[in-house]
Amino acid sequence: MLCSNGSRALTQRTSEAGTGCPVRTTLSHRMHEVTPRHNREPTPLSGRPRLRIAVLAATAVGSVAIAGSDAVARSPNAPPSRPSAKIAFAYFVSGQHASIHTITPSGAHLALLIGQASVDITEPVWSPDGRRLAFAQMTEDNVGGIFVANAIGRRPIRLTRVQSDPRNPVLDAHPRWSADGRRIVFHRYRTTGSTVYVVNAKGGGLRSLGDGYDPSWSPDGKRIALAAKPPDSDTFNIYVMRPDGRNRTRLTTNPEGDSNPEWSPDGKLIAFDGTAQRDSDIYLVRADGTSRRRLTTTSGADVDATWSPDGKRIVFASRRVGGQFDLYIMKTDGSQQTRLTQLPGEEAQPSWQRRPPRNSRG
Repeated sequence: MLCSNGSRALTQRTSEAGTGCPVRTTLSHRMHEVTPRHNREPTPLSGRPRLRIAVLAATAVGSVAIAGSDAVARSPNAPPSRPSAKIAFAYFVSGQHASIHTITPSGAHLALLIGQASVDITEPVWSPDGRRLAFAQMTEDNVGGIFVANAIGRRPIRLTRVQSDPRNPVLDAHPRWSADGRRIVFHRYRTTGSTVYVVNAKGGGLRSLGDGYDPSWSPDGKRIALAAKPPDSDTFNIYVMRPDGRNRTRLTTNPEGDSNPEWSPDGKLIAFDGTAQRDSDIYLVRADGTSRRRLTTTSGADVDATWSPDGKRIVFASRRVGGQFDLYIMKTDGSQQTRLTQLPGEEAQPSWQRRPPRNSRG
């Protein structure tokens, strides 16, 4: 279901309104969770052919190999080179289960990283050292949770487990790493609201940090940004709090709603999704809540901003062309917006990997 602001409705997030569209917050226009199967609505993909994910990945990887534009001949005795940094993202195709793919920042080497025939796998996020990947999963039996795998998508371990049903939809989503890679913060959605939790990256130690959506850990590990409703409003805005959930401070006061905060690598700025006239764009604000700046101005939702490791660029999802989400890259002042992907489905929820060291298979 598509809404007036070009957003994709997630029924479980907006059930209070009774319409499935985001009347209180812009959170639902991101496809950054997969709705439990009993609550799912069909995804309209008009004008684009259906293509099975496995076939797409094989075709894309094959075409890059044939082109060979960035291939370099190496001596068999040369030491292994460092792997290239990748952007992981969730890929949604009508009639198929969501999966995680990777692509380089130059738009090369598209590849399937994690995908299963009967499971929706979304919300990839690289660990600070680039060696691991956290993600959210939902099975056809509506069993969901947060997982961690190594950098090539293998050896997954389950960190959380939730069971959803029509009378009690529940979803674990939006994992984000602590700076030291030891913990992961995420939110657990229920029809009564959403709660932020933290869990050890190797499992165990689950602890509630209070209500809220879209948590994001600061690079120094001292603060968590999140989206939450102020006491006097039904609209979500950006807050920061201590890692124990205390001392919440409001950063934004947008009457139409802000969500999905992401810290810059130096911790000085926060990128987020902001709504104006029922359309979402990418904004920046200083970590103290000052100097709000709009980076994107096109019609159609611009969401899911994520920083490059050097803090000089931002990758995000946009439906500015053809009404479908594709990935774009821009400089942090909003200039040089360049399309990165153009696939038969929709691409969202990008995460930019720090260049991993040699032998980073995990």
